[in-house]
Amino acid sequence: MFPIEIDDSEAIPVYLQIIQQIFGGIQSGKLKGGHLLPSIRQLAHDLEINPNTVAKAYKTLEENHIILTAGRKGTVIRNEALENLQTHTTSIAQHKMADLFNELRAMGIKKEKLEEIVTKLLQEKR
Repeated sequence: MFPIEIDDSEAIPVYLQIIQQIFGGIQSGKLKGGHLLPSIRQLAHDLEINPNTVAKAYKTLEENHIILTAGRKGTVIRNEALENLQTHTTSIAQHKMADLFNELRAMGIKKEKLEEIVTKLLQEKR
């Protein structure tokens, strides 16, 4: 079984910690298409959390086409999970960048200055 651990000291909600760890498992190749995840009740029991928290994480993953819940057959990682995850994370990045750019533009920072800042940051991260 893929280990999922919760850090109570984190400011990140527990359901998001579950999602992030499943995302990480998919990106690292430790979780592949067809991998059976624990049931909601089992994972909640293992992590000593409310089953509704696990259900929220699984629902979010299912809505983003990362997992497939097939009733009594269990919950599995979709075969196309990695591709869907890449699409999902790209979409999140675009929305966050758009929100940030709109906020900075509202502060009076010109488009050219934003381009300069982004270019500089990207060059520094290489």
